[in-house]
Amino acid sequence: YSFPLQVITGGLYSALHLHGECFFTGMLDGLIKMWELASPSRPLRVLEGHEERVTCFSSSKDILASGSLDHTVRLWSCSTGAMLRVLSTGEVAALKMEPCFLAWVTSSGSLQKYSWDGEAAHKCLPLLRVKLGFRPDPSLLALGANHVVAARRADRELAVYCLNSGHRLPDCDVVCGGELVRVARTGALLAIAWGATVEVWSLAENTCL
Repeated sequence: YSFPLQVITGGLYSALHLHGECFFTGMLDGLIKMWELASPSRPLRVLEGHEERVTCFSSSKDILASGSLDHTVRLWSCSTGAMLRVLSTGEVAALKMEPCFLAWVTSSGSLQKYSWDGEAAHKCLPLLRVKLGFRPDPSLLALGANHVVAARRADRELAVYCLNSGHRLPDCDVVCGGELVRVARTGALLAIAWGATVEVWSLAENTCL
């Protein structure tokens, strides 16, 4: 590849996701454009279905999951671009796809989790639906394999929930020295930005590294 890559998306995009040798842009008008890193001069595919702004993506193997303000989560085949399943919900703020489950949080604070085998979209079945108790800020919301972390804008405390039960884990909550700005996580590590500070926490040990 010739770096840096510059891509003209042909419109305003609201979500971005890397997947193998490709990446996806979610557009304000609901379109999803698939691009190849090797030849990003034009979209490889355009996925049509969402009726409002695309807010988030996640993927596993050949399946792409997309969330939108149109109150749906949609599953797509990365190899063919076919829409495989539409799951009705609220406005989707964040989602997470793993080989054995799909989970998301709506803008109203509803956590939902579905089971599946990682391949057959029609076998995606509901497992969990609980209320977090508040409306999370999308920039302060992240889902992992075992936990969900969430906070409201201007909060100094980050709430941690068990993704299997939906229960809040008060002993794992993280309190910062200023207003939270952004969170990100990978595996059991959680990065928290507040003020001019970035802290990295281990959710497994509930300690700041």
